[in-house]
Amino acid sequence: MTKSFTKLAILKLRDEGKLSLDDPISKWLPEFAHMPLPTRDTAPLRIRQLLSHSAGLPEDNPWGDQQLAASDEDMTRWLQQGLPFSTPPGTRYEYSNFAFALMGRIVTRASGMPYERYVRSEILAPLHLDASTLRFEEVPRARRAIGYRLQPDGTYREEPPLPQGAFGSAGGLLTNAHDLGR
Repeated sequence: MTKSFTKLAILKLRDEGKLSLDDPISKWLPEFAHMPLPTRDTAPLRIRQLLSHSAGLPEDNPWGDQQLAASDEDMTRWLQQGLPFSTPPGTRYEYSNFAFALMGRIVTRASGMPYERYVRSEILAPLHLDASTLRFEEVPRARRAIGYRLQPDGTYREEPPLPQGAFGSAGGLLTNAHDLGR
């Protein structure tokens, strides 16, 4: 569900004239200005490609699912090291949590406020999605769904939620059926 809200945030910023889907990623993420691309003639990576899972970034499940708590410093370090590409941007669909983490950073920079605050104030609040949050601790204990992990011995252990971080725009939203239906 979170990725839909991240896409909505990007489209809302586009509608407000704060960004273009054809903006090169390097406009918002300067780390991309000198990042090696897959081929010498690869066109700059664009926001549109992040939105459509066609950025050329490798499929990153289950790794991406475990990065919700990654810090902005972690993200900056990864970007400075350069990203791997599986294909040139715009040539193939490949599911990428990392692309949505990048869009969270773009929302932050284009809006001038942290991703979480932008989504809360510009999307959740106006739509009265009052039970939706990016903070697990804000969900009343009696209303929380608890995750479990299968252990090697065949038993299940409660899996604690990951705290919000740089990948929250890829999978950090908590909601309920009523809010989602709105």
